[in-house]
Amino acid sequence: MKDHAVYCATKGGVNQLTRVLALEGSSQGINVNAVAPTFT
Repeated sequence: MKDHAVYCATKGGVNQLTRVLALEGSSQGINVNAVAPTFT
């Protein structure tokens, strides 16, 4: 699959950003969600 490494790297970045934002916002009662579409 062409550009698979780029796809994986950006999806991993979105996942980690979501986790960090959730940790930082949890003390203020903020929930963070992400939608990560994939190939079908």
